[in-house]
Amino acid sequence: MKQILNDKNSRASSCTILLNHIKELEEKAGKILESSIIKSSLLIMLYNNIEATVYAAFEKIHATANAIEYEDLSIFTKKICTNYHFNNPKYAFENIEKILSKSLSLPLLEEYGKRINLFSGNLDEKKINAIAKVYGIPITKPSGTKNMLVVKQKRNKLAHGEESFLASCRGYTSKDLSQIQESCEDFLSRFIINVELYLNKRMYLKKPAV
Repeated sequence: MKQILNDKNSRASSCTILLNHIKELEEKAGKILESSIIKSSLLIMLYNNIEATVYAAFEKIHATANAIEYEDLSIFTKKICTNYHFNNPKYAFENIEKILSKSLSLPLLEEYGKRINLFSGNLDEKKINAIAKVYGIPITKPSGTKNMLVVKQKRNKLAHGEESFLASCRGYTSKDLSQIQESCEDFLSRFIINVELYLNKRMYLKKPAV
């Protein structure tokens, strides 16, 4: 998890560089248009950090549990595994054979994503905790703000062309954006801690570590 945390912090540093540039532009006359566009770009970067961090965490979970025999998995992991292997009738025979040969296992996240869409452009605190609950990962206490929801909604409106980069975040001050970034980073850091706890205690197993 150390690498995941380092990568998250590296992306966060890039966001901070952009935020500092926004602060500089706010102090200069005639820079409203440039500042407005960069503010929207920052929201995109914040969302990218959220999705990249969460994807990396679940990628590690799948890679870790992939080598475990089905019978030794927790009930949470078994449900994820069977949902993947039996959600499409065309795979039924192939996977029944795997059960009989005791080779059924949790797939790597890349393979899992080819059949089941875990998330795509829809991550906020509520969604992350909903996915965590399915895996049996400890729930990350919400920040008490709607900042991550704002990031998700702005990202989607910008990505789908519903709002322009010029207009979308014009009303936010650098102070607003700083608070949004801080709450997103805080939630992600605590989420990483919970995933690390999940992995260290081997909570994906039927008999986790004490």
